[in-house]
Amino acid sequence: RDLHRLIRRQRQMCIRDRIIGVEFADPYPDFVSNHATHVAGILGGSGSLSNGKYRGVAPNVSIVSYFHGGPGIFYNTTQQIESDYTTAYNNYNFDVVTNSLSVNVVLNNLDCSLLGDYELIAKYIDSVARGSLGKKITSIWAAGNERQLGAPCGQYNTAGVPATAKNSISVGATYNFIWDDNSVASFSSFGPTDDGRLKPDIVAPGDPCLLYTSPSPRDLSTS
Repeated sequence: RDLHRLIRRQRQMCIRDRIIGVEFADPYPDFVSNHATHVAGILGGSGSLSNGKYRGVAPNVSIVSYFHGGPGIFYNTTQQIESDYTTAYNNYNFDVVTNSLSVNVVLNNLDCSLLGDYELIAKYIDSVARGSLGKKITSIWAAGNERQLGAPCGQYNTAGVPATAKNSISVGATYNFIWDDNSVASFSSFGPTDDGRLKPDIVAPGDPCLLYTSPSPRDLSTS
């Protein structure tokens, strides 16, 4: 019954007026996903369809969404993210960037040794946080879900890359609502990083949560 309530409630939130730009990358020139819509809704949902009850944490924010994709894995190469960050700064002068993505070692059946690494993307993120684009930028990253599927890479030293950056904020998930004990979710990544730093930096309710969704692949206007 609680899950059915969640499904009904996910239709009661709106991000129509918050999206001011969507930037795509080849070979996916017109790709929109429920995941991006969900993240955008948590950030800036107006709650207009629920009388403000289910609004996002920053309902007046302006959002520009970027797609990361293409061949290879999101590891040790800054080419696309550097291009995206530079374009976003030059075109939109952004202040905060939130990145709900990582290498996804477990889901992609990659080498567990990638986890916890302070690699090139993490180093680039640190430079952006220090002001390499022209001003200091707050950068927030998903800690990763690398303890899912029975934690094949172990419980610790599972920090997702590039959430291993030193000057960004990595966010893990806690149980909420139905399992309201505030414990860290069993899938959410733990540190330490390979160089001994604690991760994640903070945790927040993440399972279960109300979902912002797109009813069709091209629709970012409804929730």
